Amino acid sequence: MGILQRYIFKELILSLVLILSILTLLFFLIATMQLVQKYSEYISFLDFLVLTPYLLIKVVAFTIPLAMLAATTLFYGRMAFDREILILRAAGIHARNIFRPAFILGILLSLISLYINHELVPYSYVKQLEIRYKALEVILRANFSSRETVIDYIPNVRISYREVKDGEFKKLVIQHIQQNQTVDEILAETGILIYDKHKKLLTFQLKDGSISHIVMNPDLKKPVEERFYFQECSVPIPLEKTAQDEIKYWRTKFKRYSQLMQDMEYWRLQLNELDQKLQNPPPDADLTKLKKDRYTAYDDYCGHRLVWHTRTAISFAPWLVVFLGASLGMLVQHSNRLVAFAISSIPVILVYYPSQMLGQHLADQLLIAPWLGGWIGTILTGGLGIVLLLYVYRR
Repeated sequence: MGILQRYIFKELILSLVLILSILTLLFFLIATMQLVQKYSEYISFLDFLVLTPYLLIKVVAFTIPLAMLAATTLFYGRMAFDREILILRAAGIHARNIFRPAFILGILLSLISLYINHELVPYSYVKQLEIRYKALEVILRANFSSRETVIDYIPNVRISYREVKDGEFKKLVIQHIQQNQTVDEILAETGILIYDKHKKLLTFQLKDGSISHIVMNPDLKKPVEERFYFQECSVPIPLEKTAQDEIKYWRTKFKRYSQLMQDMEYWRLQLNELDQKLQNPPPDADLTKLKKDRYTAYDDYCGHRLVWHTRTAISFAPWLVVFLGASLGMLVQHSNRLVAFAISSIPVILVYYPSQMLGQHLADQLLIAPWLGGWIGTILTGGLGIVLLLYVYRR
């Protein structure tokens, strides 16, 4: 029995290392090419080298479950194809002894993935964000010069000016565009720019100008322009405009395990405190404000829980896909690596990722519980694997 266990464990590891290396290299090259195409003009080769290990961490976290699924499909498919499983069962060896090495390897990979997803991946997001800010600063310096008079790469914003002299813009026009129509327009004689890279915010300090706002008049059923004049005005321009719930979610993805748990506990206590105030409101309490604060605390608490459950569910995928990989391998009974990978990718493409994205979206909208939104893809894929494995075993 010990010889059999070592044989299965060794063959699984060899298949896993080979497939993991190929997948990691492939996805790493794709991710690197995307970065080079987007930022090659703005950051140096040294910056790419600094970012390489963090990019590799993200790729490995993504490819470990895929590699484990393909490795188990390949190995048990080859065993079934060569009738090794039939011989072992005829020799009186129980099925759990045949699948035990795969489950042990899956648990080990899950523990490694748990650390990677909770600790290393959030840090890699931070490093990538720093590189993007650095590229953005270069873009800003390149565009805010006397040779360029139009900046149109900021979403929904178009900025034009006559010239920049000693850091001051002359004859500045800022337009806010929605659905290809200008809804706000700011004209100013002069202005200076302040860029806050931490808040992703451009702020123009303008002098001597006017602000026009176009609104729909319900009586006239046509747009009407409202114009205001100013001597000094501050205009903030966010570099990324997203929905409020998405902003909250993306903030949580940068938090490592300890910070995530600490903030989740904070919002839980805030939620309990607000619930008590709503049940027994003070005499001078503003119930509308309390309900609004309660909704905000609940939203933040659910957002943190969703991220925690999602990371944990993804981490345990290498263990659950063993059920699916083993059953697919014995059903297909093929020893070709390409066939094994193609077969194993079908449930991932058709079941895991669609259900996982749907679950996260519904949990983001507070339509389902955070734990269900984070685990639904893993539960469905693992459940499918268990059902198939029971079917193969009984057959």
